[in-house]
Amino acid sequence: MKLKKLAAQLTAVALAGALALSLAGCDKLPGVDTMTTGASVAEDGRETGGYVVGEVGEKLTTQFFSFSVDSVERTDRCGDAAAGEGTTLVVAEITVKNTFGETIPMFSSDFVLYYGAGDEDYCFPVEAAGDGLMELEYELAKDEEITAKVAYEVPEDADSFSLLYLEVYEDDFVGNAYYVDFEV
Repeated sequence: MKLKKLAAQLTAVALAGALALSLAGCDKLPGVDTMTTGASVAEDGRETGGYVVGEVGEKLTTQFFSFSVDSVERTDRCGDAAAGEGTTLVVAEITVKNTFGETIPMFSSDFVLYYGAGDEDYCFPVEAAGDGLMELEYELAKDEEITAKVAYEVPEDADSFSLLYLEVYEDDFVGNAYYVDFEV
């Protein structure tokens, strides 16, 4: 299950890259926790191809959960993760609440960080533990809410970011994209 979801996300991230580039410099959308822009409806009734853009502190609601990026910071160390030469860690504290109605599998890699305009200017969270870091894989029970940190290793000169969650269903259907833009 984890590998299938990760492979689907990698494919979906490539598709979302063009959308991320087209959103650069967009203003915040009103009602970000309920409004999806540009979505179409598939034959089975699921939305696809839409996006929501928010900012730090705002709650965004997906088909499976709501989330907010509560704070962000730049640091050299978080838990047992340390930035390498020429890089820094960007740490986002994220609150996630299951709104789906049943337990759902979650992964820290559900949240991808874009840090530039290039096709490969994104990264997944570092594999680290401690200091309140989000588990790599966990289950979120119905109505359960967690707050945890997610650390990303990025080039030290990067200063403008977009955290992305892309809806990917078990059958690999790609839904909508949810972005939180910030500078740090």
